[in-house]
Amino acid sequence: MSRRGCWYAIFAVVVGLTLCSGVAAAEPLVDLDPETDLAGNGTESDPYQIGNSSELQAITGNLSANYTLTSSIDASNTSAWNGGAGFEPIGNSTDPFTGSFDGREQTISGLYINQTTDDAVGLFGSADGAEIERVGLDSVSIVGNASVGADIFVGGLVGNMSGTVSNSSVTGTVDGSDTAGGLVGHLRGTVTNSYANSSVDGGSFVGGLVGQTATTGEIRTSYAVGRVDESGLATDAGGLVGTNGGNVVDSYWDTESTGQATSYGGTGLTTAQLTGNNATVDGTMDGFAFYDHWIPTESYPALTWQFVAESTGDGTEQNPYHIEDSYGLQAITVDLAANYTLSESVDLSETAEWNDGAGFEPIANNSDFSGSFDGDNHTISDLTINRSTASNVGLFGSIGSTGTISNVTLTDATVSGNRDVGTLAGANQGSISDVQVSTVVQGNRSPGEGNASSIGGFVGENAGNITQSTVDGNVSADDGGGSIGGFVGVLSSGGQIADSHATGTVSVTDGGSVGGLVGSASGDQDSDEISNSTANVSIDAVRSDNVGGLLGSGSAFAVITDSSARGTVSGEMNVGGLVGKTESDIFRSFATGDVIGNDTSGQNIGGLVGSTNGPTRNSSAHGNVTGHEYVGGLAGEITDTASTVAMSTSFSVGDVDGNATNGSFAGRVATGVTVDDSYFDSSTSGVSAAVGDGPDDGITGLTTSQLQGSAATENTNLSFNPVWIATDGYPLHVWRVDDYTLSLSGTDIDTDDTAMSTVTLSLSDDSTQTATEPAAYLSSDSSVATVDDGGEVTAVDSGSTVISAEASGFDASISLSVSSPSTTGSSSSSSSSSSSDDPEPEDDPEPEETPEDEDEPADSSPPSSGADGSSEPPTEEDDETEAIQSVPFLTPTRVLGGGAAAIGSYVAVVLVSRTELFVAAAPASVAKAVAAMPGTAGFLLSEPEQAAFVVGSVTLADNDDDTDDETDSDVAAGETIAIDVTIENKGDIPGARVVTLTLNEAEDSATLDIPAHTAHSVVLEYQTSLADAGKTLGFTIDCETDSTDIDITVAELTHEDDESMNETTADPDDAGTDDDQTSGETVDPDTTDDEEIDTEVSEDELDEGTRTGFVDRLWLQKGKILSYTAGLIIIYIGTTNLETNVFAGGLGIFLGVMALPIVRAQLPTSTRVLISRYGKVVVVIIAALFSGVLVDPAVVFERIQELFR
Repeated sequence: MSRRGCWYAIFAVVVGLTLCSGVAAAEPLVDLDPETDLAGNGTESDPYQIGNSSELQAITGNLSANYTLTSSIDASNTSAWNGGAGFEPIGNSTDPFTGSFDGREQTISGLYINQTTDDAVGLFGSADGAEIERVGLDSVSIVGNASVGADIFVGGLVGNMSGTVSNSSVTGTVDGSDTAGGLVGHLRGTVTNSYANSSVDGGSFVGGLVGQTATTGEIRTSYAVGRVDESGLATDAGGLVGTNGGNVVDSYWDTESTGQATSYGGTGLTTAQLTGNNATVDGTMDGFAFYDHWIPTESYPALTWQFVAESTGDGTEQNPYHIEDSYGLQAITVDLAANYTLSESVDLSETAEWNDGAGFEPIANNSDFSGSFDGDNHTISDLTINRSTASNVGLFGSIGSTGTISNVTLTDATVSGNRDVGTLAGANQGSISDVQVSTVVQGNRSPGEGNASSIGGFVGENAGNITQSTVDGNVSADDGGGSIGGFVGVLSSGGQIADSHATGTVSVTDGGSVGGLVGSASGDQDSDEISNSTANVSIDAVRSDNVGGLLGSGSAFAVITDSSARGTVSGEMNVGGLVGKTESDIFRSFATGDVIGNDTSGQNIGGLVGSTNGPTRNSSAHGNVTGHEYVGGLAGEITDTASTVAMSTSFSVGDVDGNATNGSFAGRVATGVTVDDSYFDSSTSGVSAAVGDGPDDGITGLTTSQLQGSAATENTNLSFNPVWIATDGYPLHVWRVDDYTLSLSGTDIDTDDTAMSTVTLSLSDDSTQTATEPAAYLSSDSSVATVDDGGEVTAVDSGSTVISAEASGFDASISLSVSSPSTTGSSSSSSSSSSSDDPEPEDDPEPEETPEDEDEPADSSPPSSGADGSSEPPTEEDDETEAIQSVPFLTPTRVLGGGAAAIGSYVAVVLVSRTELFVAAAPASVAKAVAAMPGTAGFLLSEPEQAAFVVGSVTLADNDDDTDDETDSDVAAGETIAIDVTIENKGDIPGARVVTLTLNEAEDSATLDIPAHTAHSVVLEYQTSLADAGKTLGFTIDCETDSTDIDITVAELTHEDDESMNETTADPDDAGTDDDQTSGETVDPDTTDDEEIDTEVSEDELDEGTRTGFVDRLWLQKGKILSYTAGLIIIYIGTTNLETNVFAGGLGIFLGVMALPIVRAQLPTSTRVLISRYGKVVVVIIAALFSGVLVDPAVVFERIQELFR
């Protein structure tokens, strides 16, 4: 059997097993009649509609009709049809398909055909004069085997084709015993704009796209990339065509992926040449209509309809197409009326090499974009467009009147062109909003097109609306360029720019109409408007005319309102800080940059406008101005105007420097021009004359002090509400103020003290300006504090008031608290803080009496006066009332602050004590609960790495446990006491501790290293002497994190011992006896802390080396005594606080009770150890005192005073 025969046999077995396994249960073939079972009537206008595999098969019932797909079809179920033969090809050599089939840009996937008898095999076996278009076959398996001696044509789409195939494709496998092609087996018609990515095998003529082309066959703008003749059995094989008798035009194959270096027709290219945007490079896939029929992708070119079909969304407003990469962005050109959104940021750096180095091709460069593009706040970076001779150059070439662009940022763009050039768009008639751009834009002179014109950093020419957008860039033009703007080149036909800003540089030589924001506003009918916009652009226009910081030149139909320019402006003639030359209306605008005209020929140079014959109102110029002739602080020249008043309510403050005909306000004013209520700063202008040439009526020179602060409101006729606001400097436009705030140098002051007001203006450019001096001030209660015209506040009497400031419709206020000075040294800030936090209501019907001296005792107040004016002693009731009123009011802040401090201190004691011993000392249920909650132990244990060591049993080495009531032997004087101590590590990690046995200055110690949850024992010794006889020795056993005490009694001396002692010691009476304990008696370490003090021991028993004396025993119990004393004091303090604050009083009582040893003994062992070792109850005492002192110290002091009365 041949190799191919083996494959067929294996394939048949697999199919048989599949059928037996139950896959045959897939959708069965349904016999349908097109005339009765399909929608439509088969005509061109109403073709039969195909929606599933059975309806597709039904085409064989009428081979001359017209058909269309209504949806994509999953035809994988066809593998089980016809006993494993699969789908029956539509038409054959005897009865071919002669109708039309329009796939309507749908896909048929998984089609299976395995025919051994038909002479033409494919979706369509044989077609004669048929039209097949716009269909994609995906993952097909087509097999055609004829008997020996018979010809068979096998193709993925058509086996034997006479007619046309267009805009179609096939992927999968095609295998024939004779002539085989990835798309068509034998071609007698035409194939255009189609491709095959199929693995093709055959016996004679095998081609990646077409197996054999007859003399009437033609292939145009198509390609093949699938493997060809992998078996090596073909007589003739080609990457595109196996054998060719016809014509192949602008068609290609992949020499690498097909495995074929040659083809009968077509051009072989490498994979790299056919993929990505390389396919669009001139000389590569010439003839392909990219962005018409084809779209370049990261892989091979896709048919346009397939690219769109694979995109997310459907292009409607409700479900826009989603753009994810540079290819998707470029493909917007395919449908300029659709709606698009960026689903992620896009890096366009690779596009710099596209289109033979021309970079990204502008979207809609030949027709308008009329859809919508929402960047969804994503970024498009590294846009490169290099088309020096082209027009309509930008990300979008031209945006139509219905087009909208919004919410996108373009960064690091580089754009060049000849006319209508901008980063976002070359030309715009639509709406643009919320777009930010950083860019470099170059206008190029073209030999065929002339000088560069309409060049803008954002948009080249704008006849639409642009709002809330910014550009930061460098814009330049070749020599002779005109209408060059940092933001827009030309504003025309009613174009609008609002709330937008430009920063960067603009440079041109021998040009004209150059502006920081707009080059020229050239509208001749509708009004071109610039509003609420700024330019902070440095302009260098060498030998150029009509140069302005905001606008280069403006027609009579242009209007500028509430706008500004800040950069340095340099030009030749008609140069202004805001506008170069204009007939436009200018309202409420200003310029701050220096203006520089050529010093030998520069004419009409002004701080605000170079030359104007339009009205200018409520505007100002702040920069220095230099030039040659007609140089003015506000205007170079004011010419004839149709307006009644050419200039009004405006001023200039810069230095003016020119060679001839210069004026502090204007270089020249034409006769008949009216200027009203305008001013210049005579202190800074450097020129004495208001106007260099012409009348100066209506123009007044004022000194700096006269033009600043509140003086400006008195010396000028500027409209200080709503247009201007006076500041500590020159007047500002109200529209610049975002916020008006008032602050005081102190808001809590004592009587007779002063505080200074400061009024701050937060401006729209993120800067600030003070406006303190010209503000109008008011105190809501002048009996508490007054405020003068300069904003200085003087405290009069204790209380609260509100200080307010107002100017030009803005106002702000701030609260002020005034307190009487304390004679006891209390800080005024404390008193004022209390008043500010909770001031007494002004309308309180029963105000508290305030003593002249807060710290004076209640009984030292002067006696009340009787009806006759004589002094009368206060009654008992009066005394009580006055005592109550002398207690300061408890504020919520004090209550919460004191309470929080007390609770925090106490909780800290408990939690910190649990650092090492929580696991050991907590009840078992609590310990288990903590262990069961992840993270809980880490939260409670501030040092979870610590091992938890505790003292366990304590036993005399020769006796039973010390807790036993009986002993086996006595400890005799002179013997060595050996104490067996068990130390247990109840923590989760091993650790080391030093265990110490201490009696006065003597001690014995040992170091234990104990694993987790393990106990070790150690024997510690003490050498007794005869002097210890009859004494009870108090030992302390300490393991650093836990400790306990144990008392051991040394037996009295026997008669023999007495004699021995008499020989070696002094007075034997020093050795006392203890009737209460027997020799060797031990004490439970857990109970010694709470035993009652034995007061019946005689003073004769006192000895420095024992703990048996009364005073000594008393000293040993000092911690307990201190605890009881402190606890009772705390309880008393809490009880006194109950009268005025239940919370604070209750807290004090609670903490006092917790300080009592009898209660403290119930605390966890770890907590008691911490308190005992580190200051005992001091922390608890402080916490309790906080609850009283921080809440209301006067209560405590008052009660203490009463105790001593």
